[in-house]
Amino acid sequence: MSIDEVAKMLEHQDALTDVLKKFGKDKEAWVDFAKMSINIARFNPKEYMGTGVPILLDNWHREMENILNVVHCPEDFKVEQAMFYLRDAAGEWWDKVRESALDLAGLEVQPGYGCAVFSEALKKRFYPEEMHWQKEQDFLHLQKGSMTIEEYTNKFVKLSHFVTSVDMDEVSRTRRYEKNLAPKVRIAMSGIPSTSVQQAHDRALSIYD
Repeated sequence: MSIDEVAKMLEHQDALTDVLKKFGKDKEAWVDFAKMSINIARFNPKEYMGTGVPILLDNWHREMENILNVVHCPEDFKVEQAMFYLRDAAGEWWDKVRESALDLAGLEVQPGYGCAVFSEALKKRFYPEEMHWQKEQDFLHLQKGSMTIEEYTNKFVKLSHFVTSVDMDEVSRTRRYEKNLAPKVRIAMSGIPSTSVQQAHDRALSIYD
């Protein structure tokens, strides 16, 4: 992706104007920012539309955070880079909160409004606490039931991302994963403790098959 293509992408939310004002005549800073935008765009980040499905926000946030870390994006660039990938309801939300997030005189992110605060504000708007609590409860009460081992594993892994009230390391997650399996499967697996959910999945799959 060329710098012109990146500029066209940024212009979608009038973000290019903001960035140009921020850097002013500092061409070196602008070039650094544009190069960073190109590096990020090469990973084809997903856009977040502000959907009411929590897992989409969780996935988008995790992917964006991973990409920003991989390209070694400077902390003071992260909010501006992430906001280019907000669309529809999420883009409209950002337009409304932009003035509280940015000092429009110099268009610098205000002290305290870094990436963590941006993420928290985004989650508060599109991922209400009550919805988060419900997903956590779904995880804590999850049973395999009539699901296939693949369906159960996928649901277990997705819901586990929403758990914040219970401190779980990989071993604890694995024990909970196994606890939700059928009794005969748990007995068959009890001889050798699994050390990860993936390992428990592989062993359970061989038994169910």
